[in-house]
Amino acid sequence: IFLVKKNEEYRALMHEIASAKEDVRRTEDRILEQMEIIEEKQVKVHDQDRAHQHARVSCDQQVRELLQEKERLEAETKRLEEEKRGIEASLAGDLLATFEKVARVREGIAVAAVLDESCELCHVRIRPQSYQDLKLGTNLVRCDSCSRFLYLREAGGKAAGSGESVGGG
Repeated sequence: IFLVKKNEEYRALMHEIASAKEDVRRTEDRILEQMEIIEEKQVKVHDQDRAHQHARVSCDQQVRELLQEKERLEAETKRLEEEKRGIEASLAGDLLATFEKVARVREGIAVAAVLDESCELCHVRIRPQSYQDLKLGTNLVRCDSCSRFLYLREAGGKAAGSGESVGGG
């Protein structure tokens, strides 16, 4: 400014200074806007990090629970397989072979309940003598239609005389 000797040069220089100041102000405004955007994004990132950590903890907990359930089910499966082998050993050989054949032919289901004097799976009525044998529990009874071994189910969903529910529970 001190080197300027003419009024026009002075005005031109002042105009350049004002223009530069305006550019600086606009740049500072843009910087502030960008800083606000960065701040908002940092808050979002922080919130998402917390949500991610929470989800990770929850997921890890679910994995632990599922692994425990898997171990429990594997132990139960092993116990039931041992029980099955014990039962199979006590059965007559031809009876076990018949049971396995029926299970193979009938998609793994060799036993059916009798409801209202009919086979629950194929819905064929059971002969009166077979129904009496079932009620007395004296003989093994098979369905004349589907060949499955039959058992009586009480109205409450339990096997007659067993005290256990039909799904093994």
